[in-house]
Amino acid sequence: MKREIKFRVWDATEKEYNYDIVAGNILSVIHGSGDPLSEEEEEQFTLQQYTGLKDKNGVEIYEGDIVNILKENKCYPVNFGNCYASADDNYCGTECFGYHIDGEIMGSRERNWGKGALISENMEVIGNIFENSELLEK
Repeated sequence: MKREIKFRVWDATEKEYNYDIVAGNILSVIHGSGDPLSEEEEEQFTLQQYTGLKDKNGVEIYEGDIVNILKENKCYPVNFGNCYASADDNYCGTECFGYHIDGEIMGSRERNWGKGALISENMEVIGNIFENSELLEK
């Protein structure tokens, strides 16, 4: 199965996302050229990648989204980095690197551990960390 590679960029100055991004033109869209970003520009723009998953409503799930885990009725941010999976999930054992919620890997198959089946059909995108951070305080 092929995963679609997509990005979005949060512009902290304009307070909006730019979804008109493809891997080959990220710097030109952000910066207007292929030159490296200045320190100020690095603080202004945040690049986030599509996880390849959609929530229960068919909404694409990006890094930085806030999802409600329906079995828990609790909100979590989607992150990228170190996470955990059990060896019986046919992953890499206990420690992995990928998209995760609260340290546990996101996948498209049913799991019987952690956040109670972190499959996209059990999630609903309800916001993002920049515009709706108050959702994480619940």
